[in-house]
Amino acid sequence: MLTDRTFLIIDHSTDFIGLVRSILLDAGASHPNITSTSDTLKALRLVRQHQYDAVLCGFDPERRVDGGLILDELRHHQHLCGNGAFLFISDDHSRETISQCLAMEPDDLLLKPFRYQELERRLMLALQRRQQLSELHQALADQAYGAALHLTLRLRRTFPQHTPFLDRTHGNCLLQLRRFSEALTFYRHHSQRSDKVWPRIGAGQALIGLQRFEDATHIFNELQRRGPFEPAAQQGLTQSALHQDACSDALSAMTRLQRLCPADPGYQVIIADLHAQQGDFCAAAHHYDDYLARVKGSHRFSPELQIHANLCRLFAALAETSPARRHSLIAQSLKQIAQLSQGSVCQPGLESGLKVAAALAALVEGQLDHCVMIMQVLGPDTHPHPNFYTQLNSAKLFALCGLTERFEQGIELARVTAEAQPDPTLRLSQLALLAAYRQNMQARLTQGARLADVALGHHKAQRYHLAYERACRAFFLVPMYPSLSLMLLEQASAAPPPWMDSVTARQMLDAAHWLYRSRHNEPALRERAAVLYQRAIAHLAEPPQPSHYQDSAARLA
Repeated sequence: MLTDRTFLIIDHSTDFIGLVRSILLDAGASHPNITSTSDTLKALRLVRQHQYDAVLCGFDPERRVDGGLILDELRHHQHLCGNGAFLFISDDHSRETISQCLAMEPDDLLLKPFRYQELERRLMLALQRRQQLSELHQALADQAYGAALHLTLRLRRTFPQHTPFLDRTHGNCLLQLRRFSEALTFYRHHSQRSDKVWPRIGAGQALIGLQRFEDATHIFNELQRRGPFEPAAQQGLTQSALHQDACSDALSAMTRLQRLCPADPGYQVIIADLHAQQGDFCAAAHHYDDYLARVKGSHRFSPELQIHANLCRLFAALAETSPARRHSLIAQSLKQIAQLSQGSVCQPGLESGLKVAAALAALVEGQLDHCVMIMQVLGPDTHPHPNFYTQLNSAKLFALCGLTERFEQGIELARVTAEAQPDPTLRLSQLALLAAYRQNMQARLTQGARLADVALGHHKAQRYHLAYERACRAFFLVPMYPSLSLMLLEQASAAPPPWMDSVTARQMLDAAHWLYRSRHNEPALRERAAVLYQRAIAHLAEPPQPSHYQDSAARLA
């Protein structure tokens, strides 16, 4: 009987909630022990505040009630790791919907219409199974996979009726413990005895662990041909592609997976990472925004990721050729970051992310002095709550300023944080994003340092036109390169910067002057820099000399 049990009913239909409530009351449940809601945000608050013996949630592909997010929240808070049970109830009998539900591994899936007695019977079985396997569920929730592995062997003897679940859990524990050879043997044994999908999925995952990616891909492709609505096979294809640095294939596979199983809230952030890895920052920002809008109110919501989404728009502005579009992206990004800053009180770890965002915004707007002042208080150890995206953007900030050593420190911190990510697919997408950032920024730093060295060499050899051209280009790549700012001031005191509008030139000269003054305290040096700066600014008001630009362009070509 269900006496003294507590229940939470979640469905967009109040009529259905009333029906389930009446079934529970007839089965012995007491009225005060039954809570119900048709609102996802309220359901998320309830599962954080209370521990229910059973949650009965309507599965709604249109997500008027987001059952996938609610189940994810319950597992995060471990409220159903003991005797509690989670049941999906759906009126959609399609293979796609059933695959979505089963991929999230609820305790049971009940399809409408059903008899009163059927709901009571299935609920009692789920509660009984939870109680009998509560020790195993607790070990899995605590990520104690070694203990869980031994429990599967013991519980198989005590409760042989749960052998299918215990076998799947046994294989998963071998994978988590990175015992891939044992896992492959285990899964192949079960593949020979059964035509079920899970042993083949497990064999593919074990082959990925053994770095036999082509064999794993073959298994997952075969499963896709047999059953195109198998989410686990699509996820295996994504992981295999990421291991082989085939990020375009991974993005295609992940996009198909998100269409097959939109109930899982985590897939969209992986898709966003892969778009950012390919340099499509507008698409990345769009997917991050959609993900954040969906998970608002749950443990998955991240203000740091919200900052990262807006910085993606800022990065998109750097490559934007349309001035109007560039201005729109920058304005939208800065507005959102300012709003986040106003609401950041008492949010641990968010301060670092906001500092990085402010510094990058200043850099994009040409305010290098503001950027450097912020960066001076942003050390590699100022993240009290490590966040991958904050560390990633910190590293990019250091690279954009030409600080190679601090860039490498930031990359390493981001790598360590990504490696600790428990979700294997998200871990791989973050590492792929990190690798792309590192490659792009290292190329930028190498090019900037080479140009700066060439410029300084030309300047020493009194080839001033060539020195000037290289120095201007180098400054936008590695502005803090030693001796570069003084040489620019010297050159600009004789002629305006080449190929620049007056606003960009003024921003460059302001930054070069500020950098030089911030590094030298001797009055004579500071005074000399001030004189050079004033002469350079005076040149900006003079009309351009076409011959100078043509001569410079010819030399560069």
